[in-house]
Parts: sequence; C-alpha cells; structure tokens
Amino acid sequence: MTKIEWKKTEPWYSTRKKARILTLPDQHYFLIDGLGDPNQADFAQRVQTLYPLSYAIRMSYRNDWEIDGYQEYTVYPLQGHWSIQEQYLNQTPMKKDYFKYTIGIKQPEFVTAAVAEKAKQRAAEKVDAALLKQVRFETIKGKQVGQILHVGPFDE
Repeated sequence: MTKIEWKKTEPWYSTRKKARILTLPDQHYFLIDGLGDPNQADFAQRVQTLYPLSYAIRMSYRNDWEIDGYQEYTVYPLQGHWSIQEQYLNQTPMKKDYFKYTIGIKQPEFVTAAVAEKAKQRAAEKVDAALLKQVRFETIKGKQVGQILHVGPFDE
C-alpha cells in the first residue's frame, strides 16, 4: 500500500516565507462554521469535533472498516477562512468577537460522501451531537490563490 505523502507532494503545505501564486485542485473537507473569538471555548469545541472524524477515517484499517481505495496518510492540519461579521464591518477598533470563520480538515481523495457519513457515525459518541450536526463534508473547487507564511503572533 502506498502512503499519501501530502507534505511532500502538495506544495501548498510548504512553509515558504516568500509570497507565491498556486493553483489548487478540487479538495474534500470536513467543515464547520463559527462566530467569535478563536480564544474562546466554542472555537476549541468546534476543532475537537473535526479531529475525531478525520481520525475515524485515518484509523479505519485498525477498526474493522474497509474503505475502497484507502491509503495510509497523516491527518491533514486544521485550516481556516476568516472574515468579519457583516454588522461589524465598519466598527473600530476591530475585535476578535466580530470574527466569522469556517474551519476544516482536508480529506484524501478516496474519501467520498458515504465514507464521510460513516465517519460521523463512528465518531458520534466522541463529540458533541449538536456540533456534529453542523459539520458538513464538502468538495471545495480548485482555484488560483496567493500564499504567504505569517511568522509571529496572530494578533500581528
């Protein structure tokens, strides 16, 4: 079985400090939306909802679950898209409580909607049921993006 080496084969996961333009392919994700300061408990609970889903798939071969096309891999890192809630767009100073976000964990190509649903079932007793209902499996269409690595505190 060939292991997926995404850290080596997917250039958008490198840690280059120089800005660059990349073309991303279609990618599968577990996603959940949220509002507010990422330093608060609600954000942590949303993160804690995503990881058991990803690990249910990653460890499936050890738990009597055969997935067609499965390849061993390292779970992808948490990713987020951040913006400001519309009613706060003109507020100054800007506060973290004004954030809205979508966080997610990428899934390998072999993960289908059916596999994602089964992962939700298998992880159900490990996560908050209300948050699990908010998680969606989605394919994000490929596009051209700009990328730069930020070094330092997030507040800067």
